[in-house]
Amino acid sequence: LTWYEMQHAPGKCGNFDVCSQSGSSFFACVTRHGGREYRDSTAHGLEPRPLPGQTFTLKYLPHSETGDAECSLGLRQGKALLSRGGQRKARPGKDGGTRVVVARTPRYAPFAMPRFAGRVEPVVLGPRAGGGGHAERAFVLRDFDGEHGAGLAARLEAAFGLDVLDPPGGKGTSAKCAAAQGNNCQDTYTKLYPLRMFLEHRLELLEPLLDATLAAVNASLPSGDPKLDKRRGDRGAPSVGEAQILRFLSGGGGGGGGSRMHVHVDKPGTRWVAICALGDTSTFLLDHAPGCRRCWTGGGAGTPGAKWADWHKVSCDSCREVTLRSGDCLLFYGDPAAGVAHGVLGTRKGSAPPGLPSWCQGGRVSCQFRQTEIRQNFAACGAYS
Repeated sequence: LTWYEMQHAPGKCGNFDVCSQSGSSFFACVTRHGGREYRDSTAHGLEPRPLPGQTFTLKYLPHSETGDAECSLGLRQGKALLSRGGQRKARPGKDGGTRVVVARTPRYAPFAMPRFAGRVEPVVLGPRAGGGGHAERAFVLRDFDGEHGAGLAARLEAAFGLDVLDPPGGKGTSAKCAAAQGNNCQDTYTKLYPLRMFLEHRLELLEPLLDATLAAVNASLPSGDPKLDKRRGDRGAPSVGEAQILRFLSGGGGGGGGSRMHVHVDKPGTRWVAICALGDTSTFLLDHAPGCRRCWTGGGAGTPGAKWADWHKVSCDSCREVTLRSGDCLLFYGDPAAGVAHGVLGTRKGSAPPGLPSWCQGGRVSCQFRQTEIRQNFAACGAYS
């Protein structure tokens, strides 16, 4: 693989136009996957990181291989194109150079879930829309692997590698979860994978997480209870599986402190969502959105004009505080009509059990997989072309 350093044209760089303002850049790669051309890119200011077994080459600006005239001139700082007399940002020793990156984890193993060895705790949230009297529920699968996440962590590392899970300084991207509705600029977690806003949609990477949690919940349901259907909400339209890995840093104080994620429902097109927690213990919030005073799309009692930046200070009697420990998994149906409001209040420092790898220390690693109907999501969010 070859990744090329690139810049957006002036004014084509999102809300903050960082390519022009600070001379930032990103990396892009074109390869093939499943018989189709696949384009990938990083967030601004980050170099790509290899999955296990990968070796790739980084080509820094200026370069001519992409056929882009601006790329052949160098790195721009400012809104004027280099071809029109704009300012070039010089980087002695890097400009026009290449670097070969070899994965720290030498061999890839497809992610697979261990046998379920825990217990299932249903969380009743509210009436299901069109559910014929059934309640909308989330499900907490306690200590899925029976090892407080040690087995899950080993499998995740084999599939995603140390370059992704344990980057230098723990740095990921500040680009936020593209599945969450609401203003997320106040959220303080780090995204380790993928290194961009929109989620990874190579289906097989984390789909076993959803399959295993659905199977475990269905096996635990009392006789006569309707089984969870992976095809719930299926309208015959194309869908993808989306994956991401987030890191919530730990802290002290109420709710655990550290990184937070605002209470929200997911964007249109979302179907089932499965989450696996590794590392320190988090306070996870669940509620039924129509009655939630913290939820951006529910009652939303945040200060008007502050875009709910103070949501965590708002009292909400209906919010369920769920303690997510290392090895716990969570399953819920994420369609906005289901109204499953969720967020993270904080993570408690030093609460990780022994026996976990170093990348699980100092916070909670949140490994996530969600089903998304492409057309419905694109109509609402423009996430796919």
